[in-house]
Amino acid sequence: MDINQWRYAGRRMTFFGIPVMSFLVFFLWFPFPSWNTFFFCSGVVFFYFILSMMGFTVPVLYQVILRVIRGKKLTGRPWWYRRSQR
Repeated sequence: MDINQWRYAGRRMTFFGIPVMSFLVFFLWFPFPSWNTFFFCSGVVFFYFILSMMGFTVPVLYQVILRVIRGKKLTGRPWWYRRSQR
């Protein structure tokens, strides 16, 4: 049985575990070529590398941050119903 050619079409492209889209931050360096901007862009890519080593992606990290901000108590009732029950 042959493996379908579209099997890996939905996966994100990575380069050494770093999402390829994170390298687009280096386009910030081209209009403002200074060492500070280069180090900033390299730091952002290094941050994405550390995230990928820990098993996180940017959307997963975003969901974790939202979960921490939201808190542990989630109710299934809308705010206007909860407000009138006080």
